[in-house]
Amino acid sequence: MRRFLLILFAAALAVGCIARAPKPRSEPAAGPVLEREQVLTLLNEALRAQAKGDLPSATGSARRALAGARSSGWNDLAADAHFLLGEIFGQESLPRQSAEAFAQAYEGSRRANDRPRGIRALNALANVLLDVGDYDRAFEASSQALRLARSTGDLRGQSTALNNVGETHRFGGRYAAAMDAYKEALTLAQRAGTSQDVLVILENMASTSRRQGQLEEAAERYDEALALARRSGTPEQVANLLNTFTGVRLVQQRPADAWLLAREAVDLSRSENLKRPLPRAIQNEGLAAWAMGDRETARRALTEAARLAGEMDDRQVLAYSQWHLGRLALESGDRDSALAALDQALRLFRGLRLAEESRRVEAEFRAAKGDQP
Repeated sequence: MRRFLLILFAAALAVGCIARAPKPRSEPAAGPVLEREQVLTLLNEALRAQAKGDLPSATGSARRALAGARSSGWNDLAADAHFLLGEIFGQESLPRQSAEAFAQAYEGSRRANDRPRGIRALNALANVLLDVGDYDRAFEASSQALRLARSTGDLRGQSTALNNVGETHRFGGRYAAAMDAYKEALTLAQRAGTSQDVLVILENMASTSRRQGQLEEAAERYDEALALARRSGTPEQVANLLNTFTGVRLVQQRPADAWLLAREAVDLSRSENLKRPLPRAIQNEGLAAWAMGDRETARRALTEAARLAGEMDDRQVLAYSQWHLGRLALESGDRDSALAALDQALRLFRGLRLAEESRRVEAEFRAAKGDQP
């Protein structure tokens, strides 16, 4: 799941500075001495370019702001420039550079004695480290962010850091510890009144419960998150939650409930032109129909899901759709179609490096061919 960041960047531009920032690695040479307003203007130009999707222009303005801030001793603004560069590098799928920029933003905040900026930078750094699977460093960054947030009484900062701590535990398989962190994070986010943060934490709690095999608890959390998303979330958030919740209902062998959720996800995705959630929603619709005994509806839905996933290069949804189509064809007695679908699913799962799925599909493929195990 995506994790939430901490403090709005624009608000941070108003905070003052005290000391001089350290020289970051891979940064531009010091530029001319600039007035504070000139550096702020460059940062605002970078923000506007970033919002328009013009990342090269945003990078250039942020680097000029960084050089000017360093030369003029505006350490808080140097930290802001590093933070903005971290965001831009993240958008460009450059996680190493993004992490380095956020780390430099934190160092700048320390030199400026600016704890709010430090909390923001550490939580952003933890997010990047979680995304690349560096869970030990993510835990360190999150723990430090939590200490700083507690020292300032920042409820949202604490909830963000605790959510990230929970993520490090969840990805490390420490589900009980993850749930403890999430529960504390949820309480703080509710006190802070940040509905998007509450939504993310509820999703993470639901995912953890599902991994623990506690399906009813997972369903309750997804139901809470879905209700909140319908009130204050985006259509895509609602569609994604509907898809995930449908998956739980299918595992619970409650196909009628799964069918209703899947149909809602399909209708919402089509009405809002949400291309990313639609293939999975249609796939879930097919699985629910199959579980209720309607093989023909299931076949049509799974075929459509595979077609859409192929057009979007969503290989994971395509792999699962082909797998299900192969199993459905076997059940219907169509051995040739089953072999073709299972073969494609196996190739896709191997390409995705999903070992468990590859093992299971290979066993089914060999059995369908009549090979000896």
